Amino acid sequence: MEDHPEIKLFDTGLNHPSARGSYLMACVIYATIFKEALENVEYYFTLAEEDALYLQPVSSALVLENLALWYIT
Repeated sequence: MEDHPEIKLFDTGLNHPSARGSYLMACVIYATIFKEALENVEYYFTLAEEDALYLQPVSSALVLENLALWYIT
């Protein structure tokens, strides 16, 4: 959110995730369960390809570079 504030992760009321926020969370869950990076996955949900391909490695790095922090063994 700090690096790219133009990528809105929440709807206007800030109570629910936007499509981008939901996609990011799905990518985080995938990386957590399978312990592997998402790279060039061709499913973009309702996102523009550019947005999805940006969020995939961001979510992977968040999980895989911090396994101890998240208690993932």
